[in-house]
Amino acid sequence: MSWNFNDPVGLQLPNFTYGANIPIWALSPAFVEMVRMWDSKWQPVLSTVMKRIRAPGGGASTFGWPLVIDPQPISNMYSPYARTEDYLSLGADMERWWSRMTKIGFMMEPEEFLVQFTPQFNFGTDVRMRRLTEMCARAIERRVELELVNYMWGNPATVSNFSNQSTNRLIHFDLTAAANGMIGAAWNNYTSSDPFRDIDNAIDHQEGLGDLPLNNLFIGSKTAKVLKNHRVIIERLKYVRDLSGGTLQAFYAGLDNGMKIHKVVAHTYKTSAANAGAINGESNMGDNAAAEWGNDNKYWFMRAGGYEFAFLANDDLGFTFTSRCNQYHDGNGLYEYTWVDHDPHIARTRFELKFSLGVGDFANMVRLDNVCPVTA
Repeated sequence: MSWNFNDPVGLQLPNFTYGANIPIWALSPAFVEMVRMWDSKWQPVLSTVMKRIRAPGGGASTFGWPLVIDPQPISNMYSPYARTEDYLSLGADMERWWSRMTKIGFMMEPEEFLVQFTPQFNFGTDVRMRRLTEMCARAIERRVELELVNYMWGNPATVSNFSNQSTNRLIHFDLTAAANGMIGAAWNNYTSSDPFRDIDNAIDHQEGLGDLPLNNLFIGSKTAKVLKNHRVIIERLKYVRDLSGGTLQAFYAGLDNGMKIHKVVAHTYKTSAANAGAINGESNMGDNAAAEWGNDNKYWFMRAGGYEFAFLANDDLGFTFTSRCNQYHDGNGLYEYTWVDHDPHIARTRFELKFSLGVGDFANMVRLDNVCPVTA
């Protein structure tokens, strides 16, 4: 698409990528102080249960996370003067973690606009830098969220990319199979399915192994849509809850343990002509044109095999560990660095995050598969 400003001078909004000439009006406070930003909707969600902390050892890139295994005995009864015969021992193990780097940045050619470094004209450059910084930070957050989805799902390739953590304690239920207490129907089947019974039975099963309550439910957008109109939810809640805030709001408060429901919103990504064949969710520079209703593309984080899946998880499920990116970094969050190459004269800025993902105990979450068809 093209941008056409219907004003007397016929201004064209320029492409602010490296190598493009930026007109002097774009550096003027009169224009730049009113800059708006589009296409910035997306926000991370799963980080609410995978808190971000600095990796052990002051941000080490490789570290061990020891665990202790309780044999769960029951003490014997003794007379007051009997000798103690049972002495407890414990099992211990060490799982290993290693951090991976994600990075992105931008470039600026100082000689593109000769006056940009003078005090009276640096306002536009500052705004440009701030907007590019926001975009870089969001790009990194999208990568972390995508890795979190795959790690919590138990994807072997993703888990092995960060650790040797075992997923043997992760339980998952197929909602379309009448087994393990599941009704045997996806939630868009208003006639046969029962979300309350599926969730209650999943929680009941998890309590046999996990030691923390499942008080978060993460769902995709299609699942949220069908739950708001589900007959079982409406029928139960209309007798016991105020529905003025909507059925989903009442549904949140109506589950055990003060269940909080989070909708994992799809990442809206752009594919440029040069990256037209890129797989959804892979990194690409995208298109500088504004997304429109007819050309927007989505990468749906909570989907597999034609269905959405869901997670039940505890508030303190695990961590997103951040590590030192280099000797100048303390390991707390993003590392930013700007430098100038003098042949040719290009100012480069990069943002790095070195991180690893770790679930404290996969028994403190449940994966629900085939929750809702993506076509619902």
